[in-house]
Amino acid sequence: PVEQPDTASATVENVAVTKTLTDREVGEGSSNEVLVGEEFTFTARMDIQEGTYTATTVSDSVRSGAGFGDYEILSASITNWDTTALTAATGSTLGSAGTVASDGSSVSFELGTLVNDGDNNTANDFFEFEVVAQALGSGSAVAGDFLGNRAEFEANGGAIDVFDNAGVELTEPDLSITKAASPPVVRAGETVSYEVDILNQPGASDAPAYDLVLT
Repeated sequence: PVEQPDTASATVENVAVTKTLTDREVGEGSSNEVLVGEEFTFTARMDIQEGTYTATTVSDSVRSGAGFGDYEILSASITNWDTTALTAATGSTLGSAGTVASDGSSVSFELGTLVNDGDNNTANDFFEFEVVAQALGSGSAVAGDFLGNRAEFEANGGAIDVFDNAGVELTEPDLSITKAASPPVVRAGETVSYEVDILNQPGASDAPAYDLVLT
């Protein structure tokens, strides 16, 4: 079955994860659509109660399988981190970059022991990271493919494992081409003109066709 985009949060014990699409490079189509080759950004928010979390890893991964489209993760970094409240054993903090898998299928931040200071201030009980990804134009990519994505928080030897899913839908132009000769019949040595019409089918797609090349 094909998943649909959502921004619902998931909560387990004292951790909540919320994943949203926050930016699109081109921004054509509806708010959850991207073009082939377009870069887009997810933001993951991790709400954590005050306390200590051991062996902490936060990650982001490409969903794969039937009904999912093809894209890759390009980069990720922590964009919101209150250094007065949060301390990670690895030294990760605002601006820290995640480790991206060689095939672009995932990115992770190994935080180790994560401490959220007991200051009784709920306003700083969270951190956020952003993930930049790109829709790929593989031969199997078709309009309507769902590019699914998952953000996950794991800690305490697996006792805490919380995730949230989000995604975008792939859109692409639907082009047709017609060619007509004028006049349709000529004698040897006469000149003939050709008219070529390229149409981005109305109603079939709301995606523009950039850098069009006719050969």
